[in-house]
Amino acid sequence: LLNHQTIRVLILTGEGPISFCSGADLSEKEGDGTAGTVPSIRIKLRQCPIPIIASINGFCLGGGLALAMCADVRIASANATFSIPAVKLGVPCPQDIIARLMALVGESNAKLILYTGDRISAEQARSQGLIQYVCANHDGLENYVLDLARAMSRNAPLSMRAAKTMIERPDDASAIKRAVD
Repeated sequence: LLNHQTIRVLILTGEGPISFCSGADLSEKEGDGTAGTVPSIRIKLRQCPIPIIASINGFCLGGGLALAMCADVRIASANATFSIPAVKLGVPCPQDIIARLMALVGESNAKLILYTGDRISAEQARSQGLIQYVCANHDGLENYVLDLARAMSRNAPLSMRAAKTMIERPDDASAIKRAVD
C-alpha cells in the first residue's frame, strides 16, 4: 500500500530500456480472472492523490499506453514507440481508454491512432500532446524524470493534491472543497 502522507511523487516505469509495457498477452486464455484487473489499475492510478510521472522507454503499446495515459506527466526516451493496435487485433478498445486518449490528443489525432493502429514515434507523440518531453536516451530519461520528481517533491504536497483534484474532478464540488480545506 502507498502511504499518501509520505510519498510525494510516484514514478511509473518499465524494466530497462526495451519496454515500458507492450500490453496484454493475448495468447492467454479468457476467463483467467484478469479481465477486471487492468481497468481496476487504471482507475486506481487516475484516483491516486499524488502526482504520477510515466517514464517511458521502448514499447508503449495497447494496455501499456492506457496505463501511461493514467499518469499526470509522461516523459519518453527517443526510442519509445506508441500504439493502440486494437483494430489490427480485431478487439474493441475500451471506452475509458478512448476518452482519455481524446482528452490528451484531441479527436482527430485519437481517430488516427485508433483507426490505423500504427506505431508512432516519441516525437510524434510529443507533437500530438500524448507525452510532454522526449529525452535522447535511456540514461537521459532516468535523469530527467528523477530531477522532475525531485522538483515536484520540493513543492507543497497538499497544494499539488488540490491542483490534481481540481484537474481530474472539475465537477466534483465536494472533493474540491475537501482538497482546498
